[in-house]
Amino acid sequence: TRSQVLSEDKLFATLDATVRALSPDSHPPIVAVDTVGFIQNIPTSLIASFRSTLEEINEADLILHVVDASSDRAKEHFETTRKVLEEIGAHEKETLVVLNKVDLLKGSAAFQARLVYPGAFRVSALDPDLVEKLRTHILTHFQQRLETLDVVIPFESGRVQAQIREFSTVVQERILEKGIFYRIKIERKIAEKLNLARYAVA
Repeated sequence: TRSQVLSEDKLFATLDATVRALSPDSHPPIVAVDTVGFIQNIPTSLIASFRSTLEEINEADLILHVVDASSDRAKEHFETTRKVLEEIGAHEKETLVVLNKVDLLKGSAAFQARLVYPGAFRVSALDPDLVEKLRTHILTHFQQRLETLDVVIPFESGRVQAQIREFSTVVQERILEKGIFYRIKIERKIAEKLNLARYAVA
């Protein structure tokens, strides 16, 4: 997201989920939520602190499962998170595995990572090009889900016009006698929620 957030090599440096827009120019907005890491056998006293994080995961349209590829226990950590996702009912959501710290992988370790996590995205905070590739992949993922819709919004329906600009990408716009014509790209579920079918051009 190109933003500065707290980053420390310390357990629970923060228990708060960090929320940032992936791209200010994307409509509908794509929001990245950085949750806390999962650990095995979490103490009962800390479970409550994870409630909001788990709820955020269940609301996600895409899960990025980030794995510290340099860790000797990477596979164990991967399975721990996978198990938690299954327990909270989020295991069927679309998930992209991201191998972080690949700059620390050399020789057989890099080969092993490719075998264990086939199709995973490889990134390193020290390589801006790799990070940008991941970011572009995420943006493309959501753009491909958009459908094209032609609507005519009456002049007096200013609220609907504002919602269109906020939740869709406007491809074309022109003023007609009965209102404003918009050709937009929008997710079907958002179009249904805004009841745009009533304004659709036949």
